[in-house]
Amino acid sequence: ILLPRAGTDLTKWAVVACDQFTAQPEYWEKADALVGEAPSALRLILPEAWLAEGEARTPEIHKAMGEYLASGVLAPAVKDGFVLIDPAKCAGCGECLRACPYDAIFFNEKLRIAQKCTGCAHLLDAGEKNTRCAECCPNQALFFGDLDDPDSEISKFAAAHKDELEDLGEEKLSKTENDSSGKTINEMIDVPREETDPEGKTENWY
Repeated sequence: ILLPRAGTDLTKWAVVACDQFTAQPEYWEKADALVGEAPSALRLILPEAWLAEGEARTPEIHKAMGEYLASGVLAPAVKDGFVLIDPAKCAGCGECLRACPYDAIFFNEKLRIAQKCTGCAHLLDAGEKNTRCAECCPNQALFFGDLDDPDSEISKFAAAHKDELEDLGEEKLSKTENDSSGKTINEMIDVPREETDPEGKTENWY
């Protein structure tokens, strides 16, 4: 998740891109004048009013995104990438459920708020290395870790079984233009428990 770095002028960064304005050239002309040379989401979008100029503007959008990433205008919002829902701020409107491309959010009818898995973020922040579901899974069907860290358990597992992993490629997800990508194991793998549970924390449940 990338957000404008601290100190960014959000008056110039933020752009209202809804149906009320998107087809009105005069609105975008005023927005362009307001932004000037400052970093802005205006440089990363193509409003309906400018679609006729899309061929010329698209390379500029790509260029702006590259410059923003290279110069640090856009910075990681969180260190681990978890998306959390603050129950105190949730209005219960349900818009996030419709917007989530992974169908990862559910609505708690009793509490009238949206909820989702927290990734055990509070435990990881406290120094733990695993999530409760991965730790307690009796058949080692769940793994948790950082694939970018070659020393993580999940990276070691993937490396040890690379011949059994099939690249899923990228697929369009329902409801949005987001993509999913990953790998799958087509056949059951007999994984010694010491590989996934070296400390013997879990038990087989049948």
